[in-house]
This record gives sequence, structure tokens and C-alpha cells, in this order.
Amino acid sequence: MKFKDLFLLSWRNLWVVVVLGLVSILLHNLIYGLFGFEEAFFFIVVIFLLSIYVLLAIVYSIIFRIREGKMIKYWNKKVKKMLKQMEWYDMSFVKLSVFFATLFILTGWPAFHDFVMRFDWYWYLILMIVFAVPVMKKMG
Repeated sequence: MKFKDLFLLSWRNLWVVVVLGLVSILLHNLIYGLFGFEEAFFFIVVIFLLSIYVLLAIVYSIIFRIREGKMIKYWNKKVKKMLKQMEWYDMSFVKLSVFFATLFILTGWPAFHDFVMRFDWYWYLILMIVFAVPVMKKMG
């Protein structure tokens, strides 16, 4: 098996991770149930090794696709196709969903709320203008 096949994300690799995770969880619980002591091996496999593998596979796949040059072309095609399928009101729904998701995070995550509220209001106004100018230029 090549290194590329091992770390490049595919449905097969993800299913192996899911099955290996479930088997490790079941074995961890089975050993605890039968022998009454906590073993660390299967716990470490699930929590650390599989998580690290998935993160490495994601990073490797992104770098591989960018170097290959297909990722940017693929996402450009996909976004253009999705935008062609959208109606005039769909972008408003996207904006509203982002707005309400932000409100949800602000109210549900106190640390994020405290972080956001540390900045003065004018920084958000400046960022809004900076990000709005390119869009306004394209509009006319």
C-alpha cells in the first residue's frame, strides 16, 4: 500500500476509521465489563490515534489536492454550479443563517462572547467596510 493511499481521504479510509473506532469502544467496554478494570489501549486508540490519523489525512488530502491543481478548479466549478441553481432570495437565507448562527454562538459560548465584546465597535465597522467594498465595486 502506498503512502498516498493510506493518507488520502476516501470513503474506504473513513469507514475503516469508523469501524475501528466502534470495535475499540466495544472492546474497551467489554474488558471493563468482564474484568472490572480500566484498560488504556483501546481508549487511546479511539481518542488519540484515530483523531490524529483523521486530522493528518485531512491536511494531507488538502495539500495533495492543491498541489495537484484539481481542488481549486473543482471548488470553482462547484460554487458556480450552485450559484446558478440559486434563486434571488437564497443568498438572503444564507446571510440570515450565518447571522443566527453567530447569535447562537454568542449566547451559547460565554468565552466567545467575552472575546468578541473585548473589541470596540469601530473595529467591526472598519471590517464591515473593508469586506463590503470589493462586493460593491463588482455590483456597479
